[in-house]
Amino acid sequence: MPRMNVLSAVERESFDSPPVFNSLERKQYFDFPSKLRRISENLRNPTHRLGFLLSAGYFKAAKRFFSARAFHPRDVEHVARLLEPVPPTAGFADYRPRTQQRHQATLDQPA
Repeated sequence: MPRMNVLSAVERESFDSPPVFNSLERKQYFDFPSKLRRISENLRNPTHRLGFLLSAGYFKAAKRFFSARAFHPRDVEHVARLLEPVPPTAGFADYRPRTQQRHQATLDQPA
């Protein structure tokens, strides 16, 4: 049976991308409760800490998870500044899909 296309290519790309925030929304969605900050502080790798918190903010906004490759640079810079000593230009080359999957499972658990 042929696969049904419900979304156009542009709609699919939009669906698979994290929301785009203005500065007010960025502050709102990347304001983390102390419990999440404690969990992130226990992560040894600064890139993992950054990826975990970005995933948390996007999940808070869209109730979905997104690939680290899709994270918006302005959001990365904002969260990196919150974390300090992580440089705002941190890449996600070592933020492996399995690591991201573990972080998503942690975020998906009820509080």
